[in-house]
Amino acid sequence: MSEVLSLEEKKKRIAELNKSFSKKYGESGAVKTANNLDKVKFYSTGIMGIDLALNSGFAVGRVCAINGTFSSAKSSLAYMTIAEQQRKDPSFYAYIYDAEQSTDISYLKALHVDLDRVVIDQTKSAEEGLTKLRDSIASGIYGIAVLDSTSALSPSKANDEEISSVSMALVARILGNAYKQLAGVCADNNCTLLVIEQVRSAINTMGMGPSEVKSVGRSGEFTFSQQVTMRRQTKVTEEDGLAVSNEITFKVTKNKVGVPYRKCTLVCRYGEGIDKITDLARSSVQLGTVSKGGAWFYYPNKESCTEDHRWQGEDAFCKYLKEHEDFKDKLYEETLNAYRCADEKTVMQDEDKTDEINAQKAELEDLKVTSNDNDVISQDSENE
Repeated sequence: MSEVLSLEEKKKRIAELNKSFSKKYGESGAVKTANNLDKVKFYSTGIMGIDLALNSGFAVGRVCAINGTFSSAKSSLAYMTIAEQQRKDPSFYAYIYDAEQSTDISYLKALHVDLDRVVIDQTKSAEEGLTKLRDSIASGIYGIAVLDSTSALSPSKANDEEISSVSMALVARILGNAYKQLAGVCADNNCTLLVIEQVRSAINTMGMGPSEVKSVGRSGEFTFSQQVTMRRQTKVTEEDGLAVSNEITFKVTKNKVGVPYRKCTLVCRYGEGIDKITDLARSSVQLGTVSKGGAWFYYPNKESCTEDHRWQGEDAFCKYLKEHEDFKDKLYEETLNAYRCADEKTVMQDEDKTDEINAQKAELEDLKVTSNDNDVISQDSENE
């Protein structure tokens, strides 16, 4: 029979194991109790609806996926996340592996990305590009790295062969191996990797199975800590019929650091990116950090607002947010905190309901036992 260890003896043996692991594998080989693990941090996207859905943004040091159809603001979301972090940190650098060879510098400028703090690689070979991506993340220079996109990756074998040659699942196998290495490298260097994936219409489904598939397999789904889906819904046009924006639906399909399956609706304006000012204005009203009466907006409410903090119409409110960066940041944090408080309150209410249901079940069980005991006593009395 195995020896029963006391609490102190177990702690002592864990310390001894850690010492041997560190000696054999280095400092990274040591194990930790759950209390000593680092708390998960997040990179805000600067877009209120997305940050609320993601539980504060994209997790630092994790591999995250953005998938969707064409023209659904996938790259825009990645670029705007970079711009937001650069705005907050003057030393923040980002790395973009542009496998599509399609980065538009003028669009990056329009999204307020600092081009001097972004490194872009347009390597044509998938193996070479992914290796450079891994080594760049391992350097510790970059806070965010972007792979844009997996569908555009072209292996060396495919580049050297005839166009008619077929290499079945070659990119999927290469990516499967790459993800295993990239996950650990990102965690060690606090770099978030945003993987942009495109979806294709599935063929020969015969009415069964998913109608859409990813062109590079599903190996990444086991590596991603967060996975989001973006879909273009409607095209917004002006009176003269000129298209000016797309309405986008955003949904979290996997979230290991928060609650999944949350969604929001956004507007992506051509040449400007996702409209985060309007999104913040509407979210602040929904969560009560700004009150609204008719066409008027008040901060924090009608009774205590100053003359500067009352606006007639959403356009006037959004204009003020654009012109006053400090107030916009303050309102952003207050709205995010209001959402977290509401979320915690909901969880506590659910826990209270669960406790109440369990108590009712226990009372019913006690009543059943009491009733059965009374039946037995009554039967014994009749027998006597």
